[in-house]
Amino acid sequence: MIRRAWLLLALAVPACNRPATPEEASARIVGTWKVVRENGKAVQLRDGRSGLVRYHADGTVTQDEAPRAGGSVKNTTVVTYRFLDAETVEATETGARVKTTTFRAVISGDRLTLHKPDDPDRTAEFERVK
Repeated sequence: MIRRAWLLLALAVPACNRPATPEEASARIVGTWKVVRENGKAVQLRDGRSGLVRYHADGTVTQDEAPRAGGSVKNTTVVTYRFLDAETVEATETGARVKTTTFRAVISGDRLTLHKPDDPDRTAEFERVK
């Protein structure tokens, strides 16, 4: 009986430690996040910026931008995203030209850390709002 319990435990442990699938990672990032740190320093928002980024289940990201001069209406940037693996995200921004970027996204509880593609030491940290 004890041997069977150890065997079941040995089989269960690797399953618990497996990396998230792209689908699981995508589901975990859905929600509203507020930027709190960039490159280890606290972010001071200016120009009416909210610092909010919204990851939607349909694979889009919206980010509030500063109000237009003379008005209070905010522009919204829309980007599509998809996880290639548990931490690698491919984001595509369309507009005058299409720009695709790949970066690392680490989610730990209510903290999201994005690592810049050209310099992994450059980071942006977010806290989950909802």
